[in-house]
Amino acid sequence: MLVRVPVLLPLVALFASGAEVRVVDALNGPFVDIQAAVDASADGDVVLVKSGTYSSVAIVARAVAVVADAGAVVDVQGSLHVRELAPHQTVLVAGLSTRGNYGSVTDSNGFRASECLGSVRVQDCVFQGGSTNVTFSPELPDGLQAGARIRACADVLIARARIVGGHLPGGYGGYPPMPRGGSAVDVGAARVALQDVNAGGANGGSCFSGCWDASSGGHGMFAREGSEIFAQAGRFVGGNGGRAFIGPVAWGGDGGYGLVLATTCPEASIARLLGPTLAGGAAGTGNCAIFCNPQDYDGSQGFPMSAYSCGTIQMLVGSAPMLSAPAVMRAGGTLPLTFTSSPGDVLWLRIAGETDHTWDPIRNGMRLVRRGLPERWLLIGAVGGSGQIVHHLPVGPLPPATRARWAHMQVQAQRAGGVMQLGAASSFVVLDASL
Repeated sequence: MLVRVPVLLPLVALFASGAEVRVVDALNGPFVDIQAAVDASADGDVVLVKSGTYSSVAIVARAVAVVADAGAVVDVQGSLHVRELAPHQTVLVAGLSTRGNYGSVTDSNGFRASECLGSVRVQDCVFQGGSTNVTFSPELPDGLQAGARIRACADVLIARARIVGGHLPGGYGGYPPMPRGGSAVDVGAARVALQDVNAGGANGGSCFSGCWDASSGGHGMFAREGSEIFAQAGRFVGGNGGRAFIGPVAWGGDGGYGLVLATTCPEASIARLLGPTLAGGAAGTGNCAIFCNPQDYDGSQGFPMSAYSCGTIQMLVGSAPMLSAPAVMRAGGTLPLTFTSSPGDVLWLRIAGETDHTWDPIRNGMRLVRRGLPERWLLIGAVGGSGQIVHHLPVGPLPPATRARWAHMQVQAQRAGGVMQLGAASSFVVLDASL
């Protein structure tokens, strides 16, 4: 049973406790670098980042929110790495744009999460894997050219993000064409939810005169052994294979896949898909100038999806309600929320200070916000013919001597016959109005 509760009451009670706010401004400080602010933070702190260009960031074993201020453009020339979170720790990252450095084992991905028993929440970010145009440079192993690389994590959510794999050149020599460009998302032994994510594998590098092969396109998402994936809406597209130009014999690159579930028994993997678009990349054209035979030197077209042994792809029926909200607001105002769902749906919103990551087959989705007993939701209203509701949620002032607090929320639709459908999740930070 869903219980309607007053709007203002749970917002203070359910926020995660907040402590200090560390302001990062590349020109004016007090911190001019994100990493220095993170290192100075304790659990519950907020790192508020103003517009600027910054270096790589590592968040290690601490529960902090690293968020771009409203309207800020934050460019990280390097990787964002979250690692070694304890079960009770949550990291929130919002509004950052990163680009990995090719050739650096620790800094090659736009985003990395590893060895996290706690929760990682990422939204409204752009991640790009490190790229190179140097022919015959060594290929990075194990997904290190991916846009986002996630390993051994219990609870990762990426929402409203754009992720691109890193580009690799052609000219390595050999057949089949190798290596592949970076996948957009590369997951291993982790539980990951992706909501409204636009993920594209890198296009393969082309091969010009004097080389034997182009490289192949990266995958939109590559899920390795022991992975649990939930993808809601969004788009996962393989990169195009590189083309082979002038040369005696040269192979075109293969197109990447939208989704590859590659697993070896008994470490099964599963991908549950609720409405994302999946598409393979185009085959690259090959070339044969002399000593030709009937063999086709073009690459292969990528498929929308593929699952190897012990891998299961589950196509879910229906569509989930979506939620868009700013990550940062000032106390005493209202939080604008935009809901998109089917006309006639009755929408509810859950707000809590704690996260979750539990597959709920009854509600056809991943529960990403901690449940309460009894379960309490805020009634938003019925969706009209436009398919959208814009709701302004009053937040009220922060308690005395509190500079910031942050919370997590998830929308749910109640449909004909009482059927429930879990939908998108989002997190937000409330700052003292003086900041």
